[in-house]
Parts: sequence; C-alpha cells; structure tokens
Amino acid sequence: MKPTKPMMKFSMEENLENTKIVLDANIVIAYFSQKDPCHAQALLCSKLLENQLKVLNTLIVSEIATVLLVKTKDKYLASQVVDKFISNKYSKTRMYACDSSLLRSTSAIFKAFNDTKLSFQDCSIIALARKLKAHTIATFDKDLRKAFAHEFAFLPKSI
Repeated sequence: MKPTKPMMKFSMEENLENTKIVLDANIVIAYFSQKDPCHAQALLCSKLLENQLKVLNTLIVSEIATVLLVKTKDKYLASQVVDKFISNKYSKTRMYACDSSLLRSTSAIFKAFNDTKLSFQDCSIIALARKLKAHTIATFDKDLRKAFAHEFAFLPKSI
C-alpha cells in the first residue's frame, strides 16, 4: 500500500462545515451506551458533528447492532438504532451498502496491512473514506488512528 500525503487536520473547535465524516461503530455505541467509558466524549462529538454529513457503511451498522446488544442487553435499543439507519432517520447521516466494489477495496486494505489489530470493519471504514474522498473519521480506535494518521484527520481530537 503506497503512502499518501497527509490530509488537513481539524481540531474540535475548527469549522467542519461541508465535511464528510466517516463514523466508526465505537462512536455510535458509546453515544447510546451510558455505561461506556467514552459516553461523555461521544455526546460531545455528536454535538460537534450535528451539522456535518456523517457516513457509515452496512458492515459498521451490523457491528453497532451486535456490540450494542452485547453491552446493553437491550435488543429493542439495538434494533431501534439499526432501523433508524436503515430508514435514514438520523439527521445528516447516510448509510452506504457494502457492495462488491467496497468489499474488494476493504479486502485489499485488510490483506495489505500486517497489523492484526485492524479488523475487516476497520478496513471498511478506510475504504469508504477513500471512496467518498472524506478526510475525517470519527473513532475512538487508537490502532486505526495510528495506522492511518498520515492520511486522515480524526475526531475527537484526543482520546
């Protein structure tokens, strides 16, 4: 995988208007799970991003449902969150299907990376960001941040 030039970095205070933000599952999970250690940061991040276009893919939505169910033991909550993504009810949030093209890109990233700390879903976030030419990813995943710091800006700024 050839390195790309660094993208513009954003701080929490900078204007992100007209910026596509790719969401990782952990941001959404922390937002809905009050016992999550990152819950307060997820709430703050959601306020910062409320006017930006947020994007995620179907693999991430699947991960959200599974982890929310495991963490909260609340199947209704997990189902409601997923149903809102499916029916496009979250303001300024779009879900993209993991079609064969996105899965091929995801697989290529997954194969090219020797770091076993990056899941297939993590790689799908990168594939979607590249496909949509998004420069910013919202995640609490330190390994994902470290692996792609040369290519993307990350929110929240510090974790």
